[in-house]
Amino acid sequence: MTIEFGKEYDYQDVKEFVRERQLYILDEVVKICEKHGLTYWLDGGTLLGAVRHKGFIPWDDDIDIGLMREDYDVLLPLLEKELPPELGVQSRKSDKKYKLPFVKVRDRYSKIEDNFEFNGIFIDIFPFDIMPKNHILRKVQRAGFVLLEVMSIHTDTDKLNVSQKDGIKYRILVKLMKLLSLMGSVMGEKGFDLFYSIIKTISYINPSDEVGDGLTASWAYCKSIRPLHAYVPTGQAKFETKTYRVPHDVSTYLSTLYGDNFMAPIQFENTHVLKVVFLKQNRKSNDNDY
Repeated sequence: MTIEFGKEYDYQDVKEFVRERQLYILDEVVKICEKHGLTYWLDGGTLLGAVRHKGFIPWDDDIDIGLMREDYDVLLPLLEKELPPELGVQSRKSDKKYKLPFVKVRDRYSKIEDNFEFNGIFIDIFPFDIMPKNHILRKVQRAGFVLLEVMSIHTDTDKLNVSQKDGIKYRILVKLMKLLSLMGSVMGEKGFDLFYSIIKTISYINPSDEVGDGLTASWAYCKSIRPLHAYVPTGQAKFETKTYRVPHDVSTYLSTLYGDNFMAPIQFENTHVLKVVFLKQNRKSNDNDY
């Protein structure tokens, strides 16, 4: 298949080309991590794919990696300096429409259906934090992050998970979300950074030996908490044609996220990429048609 630049394709028709570019992005990020001694690991569905399929889950459409917060904070400025020019870091600072508290590395020469200023093919990079030992502090931390999400991250009232959208509960929630969203707008990025820093600091009041990435998405707060030894020292696993770092205890890692039957495939529709436009050939491919 020959790719026509500027033409819009259905994801399923060009999936192999999208995945090739995602792997290229992953490899460039991994190079920087390894050059500077930063420990990363395959995360989420990417890790599950490595264990179950030795590569992409057939119906998955993205790549996720994770790092401990201290390595993540070191990595971000290095990505800005050392990524090749066809790739860019998408963060709350670089894209005013992007509200998520983790970064994506994007291909500058493609477009997918995202409502951001930068919307090329991407991989996700997640920071993992030490969790507080005290369970009351965990509840306070999670509640604070949920509040921050409503104020500054997930402000769309149309996505409220309420069965009866004509009831009093729904109307109250809509008004509350609009009020909190307004507060988030007034707070601005500096206020967000300060609030987020306070939430993260709760971990160090009474630190435990457990780790999670629940400060990137509140739904993952409890599901992602695992002993530190489940993460490091990292092991290795094959993903497509290469070997990458994976958490030390893959079974514990995946069972907390997907349940004990994580090796049994459950197909779902991809939710990240529906349409793709390739704007320009940015790297020479092994496929002469690309």
